Amino acid sequence: MINLILSACSVVGVRALEEPIYQTQMQEGNFEIREYASYLVAEVFMEGEDFDEASGDGFRILADYIFGNNLSHSASVQMAGKAEAASENIAMTAPVQMDQGEQPDQWRMAFSLPSKWNLETAPVPNDQRVNLREILPERMVVLQFSGRMGARDLEEKEQELRQWATKQGITVVGSVRTARYDPPWTLPFLRKNEVQLKVED
Repeated sequence: MINLILSACSVVGVRALEEPIYQTQMQEGNFEIREYASYLVAEVFMEGEDFDEASGDGFRILADYIFGNNLSHSASVQMAGKAEAASENIAMTAPVQMDQGEQPDQWRMAFSLPSKWNLETAPVPNDQRVNLREILPERMVVLQFSGRMGARDLEEKEQELRQWATKQGITVVGSVRTARYDPPWTLPFLRKNEVQLKVED
């Protein structure tokens, strides 16, 4: 029943998912400067695909991990007189992150994991393509917008964010990171999307 209610709410953009912790240092319209605390992610790198292809394939691999294709650190389960390794369902969080890897045709997708876990306690992925990593505290500039998130949208919003950062006298480093907070069935005009850039230390 709870899952049904959450799914219905997500259609109209009502969110009840855990997100990484941050403090807003400045806000100007849809632009923000944020200070993020450290958090844990499950991530996967997609090779030789464009943004839209990597979005779909990366999501499926990470969803498989959080829906039970993993090895829990909890006690093994006793079944039919023998111990069997236990898996664990992981609560969905927001946002789904994506950014470009070190190569032009490489993309990284990441789900943040619930804050109750760390690298020593989080379920271990069975799929070797999935990596667990702690994201250290970081300062980000962010542009929030609604609607769809495709390759063209990403390019336009990244340019807007870079121009705003330059106007503020902020130096950014690395590739742009996308953040999507809603499932695909959410009404487009109610979706919460972001592009983010890391501020140079």
